[in-house]
Amino acid sequence: MSETMRKQLQQYALERYGDVPSYPFANYPEIAVLRHGVDGKWYALFTDVPAEKFGLEVTKPDEMVSVVNLKCNPDDSPALCMQADIFPAWHMNKKHWISVLLDRSAPLPLVEELLACSYELTK
Repeated sequence: MSETMRKQLQQYALERYGDVPSYPFANYPEIAVLRHGVDGKWYALFTDVPAEKFGLEVTKPDEMVSVVNLKCNPDDSPALCMQADIFPAWHMNKKHWISVLLDRSAPLPLVEELLACSYELTK
């Protein structure tokens, strides 16, 4: 997993909202979730996904990519998904959630903005 961007986004959530990641899946300790402090609703999910799920070229059959799933405005989703490294969400409602590849070229300021939007939409 792209630890650098993951850590930067988690630090951003801590500084901006006071939220720290939780790890709700005992069988999958690498999956992290950012939740609202008051009601526990998720606004970000960090995980690794098989690259083939996004139609990416792979060099080995089990190649994984690091993603963060974020809620987005359904009207914005098609335009966002036209950008490099942003896809309809893996394993979530593809109309309301997006997956951002963390180990590619998505710029940190954009992903922070998307995280802030996800936070607002899930309040």
